[in-house]
Amino acid sequence: MDGEIIDLNRIPLPADTPIIDERFKNAATSETPVARYSGSIVSHVGSYGSGTGGSQHLANLGQMSTGIKYGETSKTHWNGSIKWRYLRKESNSDVYKVEWEYKPTGGSPTHNVDELAFDGVSPTKLVVNKQWVISIEPGSG
Repeated sequence: MDGEIIDLNRIPLPADTPIIDERFKNAATSETPVARYSGSIVSHVGSYGSGTGGSQHLANLGQMSTGIKYGETSKTHWNGSIKWRYLRKESNSDVYKVEWEYKPTGGSPTHNVDELAFDGVSPTKLVVNKQWVISIEPGSG
């Protein structure tokens, strides 16, 4: 068939022949990744489960502010910020980049970036220090 152009779209195939279209295969990898599990990102003041702090729905991208001003001067007042972004699926978990900043009144701020793996079933906890724990909690958020 040298020099002859053949239109492959005109070749008859059996009706049950699977057709795999790979024309857009590379475009699929550039799609925005979507997390599998719903939940909340929670700021716990003092200790995990303290009931103080705040929470936000665990979207693919988000941020929140937190902190506490105690009623007594013997305890350190502080403010904090949390930013998170869904990164990828890894085994049975969704992995998030969590960036946080802890700013104690009259002290030096601390900043860090961590990756947290969340399986949608068990809470994932990040202990920042004795005053602050960040967690991802399962549920509808």
